[in-house]
Amino acid sequence: MDSEKRKSVFGFWPLKLAMFVLAGAALITLVLWQVRIADKRAELDALNQQIAVQQTRNEEIRREVDALDTQEGMRSYVERKAREDLDFARPDERVFVDVGGGS
Repeated sequence: MDSEKRKSVFGFWPLKLAMFVLAGAALITLVLWQVRIADKRAELDALNQQIAVQQTRNEEIRREVDALDTQEGMRSYVERKAREDLDFARPDERVFVDVGGGS
């Protein structure tokens, strides 16, 4: 009787251990997947922000291209590019350059 009681108490310990290990592995896997999901959501948010910035740039470029369709728009674009990129000025225009290093 004493050996039967011992056998019933210790008989299922490998099964209990296996179930405990399996539950622990499932919990660890679940936590790792949650971390991965959080990382992917952060990555998705960053990409969505980049898309919004790019769409804004595209809209600005589209407006510039649409403005080039008219003669006045083309003239304005050429003048702006000559001033900004080539540092040109009109013959009757005075250009003041701030050489101070302060802000």
